[in-house]
Amino acid sequence: MITKGKQLRVLLLEDSVPDAYLVNEILSGIDEANREFSVLIYHAESVGEMHEMLYNDARKQEIDVALIDLGLPDSDGMETYRSVKDALRGTPIVIISGNENETLIVDLLREGAQDYLAKGDINRQSARLVLRTLVFAMERAELIREIRKQQAATDLAQIAGILKEACRVPCQKLALAVKMGFHRQNAIALERLLREAHDSSLAIAHAFDSIHAASTELEEYDAMDVMRKFADVHGISLPNSGIKAPVTGCPHSLWSALEYLLAYHQSDSLSPRLMAEATGNSLSLEFRSGDDTQSVDDSSVEQTEEFFHEFSLDRATLRDLPVVYSSRLHGGTFQRCRDNSSSRLQLPLAN
Repeated sequence: MITKGKQLRVLLLEDSVPDAYLVNEILSGIDEANREFSVLIYHAESVGEMHEMLYNDARKQEIDVALIDLGLPDSDGMETYRSVKDALRGTPIVIISGNENETLIVDLLREGAQDYLAKGDINRQSARLVLRTLVFAMERAELIREIRKQQAATDLAQIAGILKEACRVPCQKLALAVKMGFHRQNAIALERLLREAHDSSLAIAHAFDSIHAASTELEEYDAMDVMRKFADVHGISLPNSGIKAPVTGCPHSLWSALEYLLAYHQSDSLSPRLMAEATGNSLSLEFRSGDDTQSVDDSSVEQTEEFFHEFSLDRATLRDLPVVYSSRLHGGTFQRCRDNSSSRLQLPLAN
């Protein structure tokens, strides 16, 4: 919300000097004597010039809303929008363009653009409309942030309840192990207690790591980039590694989920198999235990779908918390086969 006395700082990305002059004139001059806030415009004629201008972090933090033309000397269409979106994390963006491609406009709005103005509609008579569009874009973006904060608070309350109980478990098991002392007749029970304490501590660490990572702004990224790096680090083969899978979420959180799934399905002699497949509007990431010889593309996979059950945050146990929380951040689902031999993350692809 724009308060009295505030300065509205607008990034104007427009290569046409006359069009930029017109926007500057109508935004800076409209009812200037009676208006409760002023307008300051930062103008750039290309994406490259914008990056140079935003190189100063202090100025970058000052921008309240961006008004951008899509057709620029060094960028065009969706590429322009994504460049601005990446440069101005969380800043509302309004599109101005003479391009009447309705499909592109819809795609831009789906990707997060707040509004669209046709160049033919921008003139001195529509000055109030342009200004109102920018103000409403800021207010909608603020509303979305508040909704996400409320959802995050609800999520964290549920997570806190799980962790409250879970944090007692490793301490209790370790205390019992110390009390038992090491005797040969206790070796098996002692090893089990230590393994369970280790697994609980690992789950807690991954859960906190995922929560900390998610405190940053959600972003669009290629999930397969994360998958390829993860497979390389752990020496795991990854079929279909060349596909692209843009998703919206937190890459660090996805990595934490993969780390935990790897530990969950790791056996003493065999590494789990990691598979990825992009079908329709979703990316399916699946871990299979090393001793599970069934192929992911086997015809019986469809017949075993009923043996998968979905986990939700309000019903998650400690061991599943890092994965369930990561799937929620990405707007996806987490499923596990009823015999625990396979785990599956399904993430919606960004449009």
